[in-house]
Amino acid sequence: MPEKSDLRLIDVLPPSEFSKGYAAGFFDGEGSIGLYIRKNRPKPVISITNCSWHVLNYLHALVLPLLEVDFPAQKGMQIRISAWEDVKNFVEVFKDICIVKREQLELMHNAVKMHDNLVKKRKDKKVYSQDDVEIFKQIANEIKKAKKTIIYHTRLMEKYRKEA
Repeated sequence: MPEKSDLRLIDVLPPSEFSKGYAAGFFDGEGSIGLYIRKNRPKPVISITNCSWHVLNYLHALVLPLLEVDFPAQKGMQIRISAWEDVKNFVEVFKDICIVKREQLELMHNAVKMHDNLVKKRKDKKVYSQDDVEIFKQIANEIKKAKKTIIYHTRLMEKYRKEA
């Protein structure tokens, strides 16, 4: 029997044709989407949290090539994407293949499109009007509502499993 020190952790990435599905499934289970308003400026955040460095490094290796962006390495036990362009790339890759978080990704897609349009129209003036900020707040609230729905359904499933 090998000693613990003899055991090595070996990464085996799935074939490239399965990378999107694997990463999307992991994101559906361990990911988070948020749109936060700070000082009347919207900030998108997509994160994947896990308690294993090994798993996060594995996902980092899968997700980076799919997005064709260079977001920073994970902080703590989390991969975090918060630049508008990087969030846009993430949403475009995963919104049609995620199941659990599809609604939230579609809402973030709306926020990204709105942000892109506002930036294109900007000419040395403030990007976000008060009306724009209110629309972003509405999208943020819809994302929170979708999260609560997922939590509610998860708790119901746990309850039924315990009763079975």
